[in-house]
Amino acid sequence: MNARRRCSLCVRSDDGLERILYDMAHMHNKDVRTLAGLGRHQADGFFEKVRDAASRRKEAQRQSSREDRRSLSRMRDDLFDELLEEISRGGGAGGLIDGYLNDASRHALEERVAHEDMSREYVEEKDVIEALSAFVDARLIEVVGGAYRLTPRGCRRLAGHILRRIMENVRTGPSGPNPTGDEGFGTSEGFVTRRYEFGDEFARIDTQATLLAALERRPGACPVRFEEKDVRVRETVVMSRVVNGLIIDASGSMEGDKLHAAMDISLALTELIGRSARDTLKIYVFSGTVEEVPYWEIPNRRFSGTITDMRGALKRFRTRTQSFRGDKQAYLITDTAPNSENGQYIGFERAVAGVLEEARYCRLAGITLNIVMLDEAKHLSEFASALARRNTGRVFFARPGDLGRVVVEDYLKRRR
Repeated sequence: MNARRRCSLCVRSDDGLERILYDMAHMHNKDVRTLAGLGRHQADGFFEKVRDAASRRKEAQRQSSREDRRSLSRMRDDLFDELLEEISRGGGAGGLIDGYLNDASRHALEERVAHEDMSREYVEEKDVIEALSAFVDARLIEVVGGAYRLTPRGCRRLAGHILRRIMENVRTGPSGPNPTGDEGFGTSEGFVTRRYEFGDEFARIDTQATLLAALERRPGACPVRFEEKDVRVRETVVMSRVVNGLIIDASGSMEGDKLHAAMDISLALTELIGRSARDTLKIYVFSGTVEEVPYWEIPNRRFSGTITDMRGALKRFRTRTQSFRGDKQAYLITDTAPNSENGQYIGFERAVAGVLEEARYCRLAGITLNIVMLDEAKHLSEFASALARRNTGRVFFARPGDLGRVVVEDYLKRRR
C-alpha cells in the first residue's frame, strides 16, 4: 500500500490544464498570428481561453470608448457654446471652427474610437499572448520569436498526462514500476578510444591517446601542437538492464493522427522508463535521414518527409547502442514499407532486402526488433512478418488510437 501511495501515477493533477496543454502540443501551427486567426473561428479548448481574453479586452475597450466618446461630445458642445457666444457678440466663427478642425487631441480621440470600433469584434494577437500567460507563468511553455514552444518542464507534465490516459486502458499488469533498492547499474570507461565529438565530457579525454594522435599527424614536431581532430576520448560503456528504442517513421503517410500517436507514446514511454533506474530509452525519427531526438524536443518539432530509409534508422540504433550492456529492444513504428537508402530512392524490393539484412545484424547485436504496423495492407503485413522472423521479434498491428496501449502493455509485460 505504501508503494502504491508513492507511485506518481496516482498523483492528482490539473487535468483540465493538461488537456489544453495536450491540444497545444498537437497544433500544426504554434505562431501567435496564426492562432489569433484561428481564434476567430474556434472556441474550444485553448481557444476558449483566447476568447475569454478577447472578451475582457473588449469590455475594457468599451469602457475606454465610452470615455472617449464623452470627451468628443464635450468638445463639440464646447465648440457650439463658444460659437453662439461669439456670434452673439457679432464676431466671426472662422477661427473657432479652424481651431476645432485642426485640434490634434480631437484627431487622436477620433482615431482611437475608430480603431476600438474596428477591433472590437476580432480576436487579436494580444488575446493569444494573454491566454498563453498562465502557461508561461507555470513555466510549461515559452514564447520565442512570435511562437510558443513547450519547455522541458511542460513536456514532462504532458508526458505524465499522456501516460495516465494510456494506463487507464491497459488491460493487465501493474500501473507502472515502483522500483525500490539499489539497482547496481551505471557507466564505466571502456578501453576503446575515438575522436572527440561535441558534447563529450572533458573528463573522458584520454591524454595519452591525444598525444599519440598529434605525434602521428606531425611526426617529430617540437613543440607538439594540438588540433581539435587530435583529441581522443574513452568510449563509455553503459550498464543498463534494458536499452529501449523508439524508431519512428516520419514520412508523408504518417502525417496527422499516426505521427501524433507516435509522439504521444514517445513521451509516455519516456515518463514510464524514467521512473526506473534500470532502463534507458533512445528515440529516433527517420524519413530520408535519421535523427536522434530528445523527448523534450518532440512536441516542438515538425517532422515530415517523402522517402523511407528504414535500414538507416535500424543501423543508427544498432551502432549507437553497441556500447550498452544489457538487453536491447526497439519498437519500429511505421505504416509503410522502405523505399530508400542513404537519402536515395531505390524502390521497394532493393530497400526491403537491405532492411532484412540490417534486421539480421540487429539480431547478432542482441537487439530484439518489434514492428508496430499502423496499416493492415497485405504487402505490409507480409513485410512486417518477414522482418520479425529475421530478427525473432514480434509484430503488432494497431490503429493510431491504440498505439500507446499496445507499446506500454508490451513493455510492462516484458519487465515483469
